[in-house]
Formats: sequence, C-alpha cells, structure tokens
Amino acid sequence: MAKKADSEYHPGVRTNEWLKIKHHKSDDVIVAGFTKPTGSTKNLGALVLGVMIDGKLKYAGHAGGGLNDKSLVEVYKRLRPLTQSQSPFDEIIKTNTAVT
Repeated sequence: MAKKADSEYHPGVRTNEWLKIKHHKSDDVIVAGFTKPTGSTKNLGALVLGVMIDGKLKYAGHAGGGLNDKSLVEVYKRLRPLTQSQSPFDEIIKTNTAVT
C-alpha cells in the first residue's frame, strides 16, 4: 500500500490517495539470526537475513519492523532452540547490536 502522508482513510470509498502497488521483484531470504533488542523491545531486535550464493550464505541485511509484541515472542521462541555458537556467514557482519 502507498498513500499520501496527510490522507485520511474512508472505509468503503476508493480514492487516489491510497494505492495498491504490486511488487514483482522479490527474493527469498534465509533467517540466519537475530539481533539484541534495544529500548522497550524484548526478546529480539531484528532478524538477520542471508541468501545462498554459490553454495555459501551471504549477508543480505536485517529487518526489524512489522512485528508486534506477541509476534516477537513467538518468533523468538521458535528461533531460540536453533541458535549456534558459530556464525553461518564466512564474513563478519555489521549490525547495530549484538547478533545471535
């Protein structure tokens, strides 16, 4: 969805201020870890993402938005048992906080 910053939502009414935009270019990524939370966030901060290139996992960035508190707890519960002491990446990745 895209909208004008100052537009209002009117249920059941279509306007030119709110648009559906189809996203055709996307990639599949692997969740390779998570960062330490900051501020009032608990459990995890952002998901650390990777892509497979020539049989090696390459860092693709990290994503930290879009999850509510309940979702963060659920994702953390699923990821925590999968943690490893060694990074799945060959290179040292740079994030804002510590990575698990």
